[in-house]
Amino acid sequence: MEHPIIVDADDVDSRDSVPRREVVAMVSMIDYLIAQVGGVDEMSTAYLVLARKSLATFAGELPKPQ
Repeated sequence: MEHPIIVDADDVDSRDSVPRREVVAMVSMIDYLIAQVGGVDEMSTAYLVLARKSLATFAGELPKPQ
């Protein structure tokens, strides 16, 4: 199974184009969704984890999920 590319760093002019606080907020929202969906749908959870990893890789060092 191929994994979709959630964030493609080549398509973005600069990593500074999105403020760090916005990226941290997005990661927090994804963490919340992972916690809520985790017990219900494993496939959706896997895609959310993939999205979080992709965003964290694009943005650099981010806080770890709790």
